[in-house]
Amino acid sequence: IPLTWLALRLAGMWLEGGILTTYALPTASSWRAFATASSRWFWRFVLLALIGIAICAVLAGGGVGVAWLAGMLNVSLGIAAGIASAAGVILVGAWVRLARAAMVVHEDGRVLHALGEAWHTIARRPLDFLALVAGMLAMRALLTWLGGALGVVVPMRAWLLSLVIQQPVQMALVGAGLARRAAEVGLVTGLRPAQRALDHV
Repeated sequence: IPLTWLALRLAGMWLEGGILTTYALPTASSWRAFATASSRWFWRFVLLALIGIAICAVLAGGGVGVAWLAGMLNVSLGIAAGIASAAGVILVGAWVRLARAAMVVHEDGRVLHALGEAWHTIARRPLDFLALVAGMLAMRALLTWLGGALGVVVPMRAWLLSLVIQQPVQMALVGAGLARRAAEVGLVTGLRPAQRALDHV
């Protein structure tokens, strides 16, 4: 299972370059151009992901330590520290994803430069960035809950009906992911996220 998960993550990272390039281009992209863009950005996106994992690991580890120490003084303070640490990890993940969009939009393969561009974008439009992160989290949570609730309602013996019901939920999750990528490109280019997402529906 871990190898399958890793393979799926790498495949998704390869597709990411083509998807972001498609959203960044003013005209429709061909399949050949899509594959070329996917291959061009793949290893850079892998490096970005590794940097993000390293930063998140430091934040999470430090957050656990701070939460534990704070919890020894006050339980509520420990919970607040844990929530703050989790929020920091989520925001770092969103920052790294935005760096992918910045890399593609600016046609610049320098990883650290892309992180800097993403940071400048967040500084210019902090409310839009936070709205995007919160909106995507809420949407994924809702769709995940809906999929789980439907799975509980439909009996296991009706596996075909369960499969049919779950497919719209999975398609909605994929659509939410595509909308997020469109919004990230919109943030970097200066378009409002909603406008960029609607342009590619």
